[in-house]
Amino acid sequence: EALGDVPHVEAVDLHLRLLQHSDRAVKKTAIRSAGRARHRELVSFLIPLLSDIHSAADVRLCLREYGPRIIGTLADVLRDPAEDIEVRRNIPLVLAYYPQQESVDVLLEGLFDYDGLLRYRTIRSLVKLRMLDPDLQFDREKISLRLREESENTIWYRQVLGALYPKGESNDLLEKLLKDKISRGKDRVLRLLALLLPPATAISALLAMAEDDRVKRAAVAEFLDDVLPGKLRDLVLPVIEPKAHVWRPTESVEQILETCLRSPDQVLRECAAAAVARNCWPVSAGTKALAVRCGEGSSYGR
Repeated sequence: EALGDVPHVEAVDLHLRLLQHSDRAVKKTAIRSAGRARHRELVSFLIPLLSDIHSAADVRLCLREYGPRIIGTLADVLRDPAEDIEVRRNIPLVLAYYPQQESVDVLLEGLFDYDGLLRYRTIRSLVKLRMLDPDLQFDREKISLRLREESENTIWYRQVLGALYPKGESNDLLEKLLKDKISRGKDRVLRLLALLLPPATAISALLAMAEDDRVKRAAVAEFLDDVLPGKLRDLVLPVIEPKAHVWRPTESVEQILETCLRSPDQVLRECAAAAVARNCWPVSAGTKALAVRCGEGSSYGR
């Protein structure tokens, strides 16, 4: 605790030893005091601790105390695909507390990362920065591109759900996963819209869509129908007002299953493999063989 009030550089070595202490309580206190001391030399040792579930929240609070001067370091970590994914996933949560244009520019790059959770946290952090400082500039082209991709993905998952589970009475993990992806996709779409609309309007729209009030939801949909460009509007509206649309899949059940089984999303692959293994649908021997390969070693299959 005392080290947090010692600005002298000679305190760094002692601080480093305590950050690596085996006692969790000591380590926690050392992390918090590092935020008060703000020795730049400690940053490279603090960032890897973001991968520790027991320390991540304290490290994020600690790094906030360093302020915008470490944005460049955080950006390097976020951009590095070889970095520990749990560390990278925590970087947007730190940048969300630096209302600087540099933070926005770094986060906009994260909108297209391969990791879904990192993208989601990036979107949330961008919305938070916009609320903190409405004068910050957001690249509408990048946001619109991400919005189109999220909308297309969510619509596809709705089509898949309707094709595979038309009665909606299954207890399959795959059905539950698809419903979860649809819910999360809708949430991402609404948050991305909050980056395109005027701040006050965005907040009102988000609150209205969260309520179970058909009149308010219809008013938001009508507003978006008026303000969004044609191609973007045609993708976004079916996501936020799905009851007004009929979900007709453009692929056969077997084609959909093969797409799921070849997905880069491991959980989707394994859930699809488990469902195929239970003979939920009549499929070819080739699809069954693909499902077996995907399900090998999977806890979902068991």
